[in-house]
Amino acid sequence: MVSAATDLARALNRSTETVQQARIDADDAIGTSVTKVNDLLAQFEIENATVVSGSARGLDVTDALDRRDAILSSLAQEMGISTV
Repeated sequence: MVSAATDLARALNRSTETVQQARIDADDAIGTSVTKVNDLLAQFEIENATVVSGSARGLDVTDALDRRDAILSSLAQEMGISTV
């Protein structure tokens, strides 16, 4: 009976360690994703400002639009959303 209780305690401890490691891994992945999204949003802000100001001045903003669209696609992929 003591052996069974000891085995159960060990199994529960291993399960707890597994769950804790999964949580640490998830937290790390979330942190990495948040950093990437923030970086992409900063890039998007720059390209969008270029598009807006260039359009207002009648400049060709095709390259900035392409870069902005690429950033938007990266954001959509990172966040798991689809764009039309």
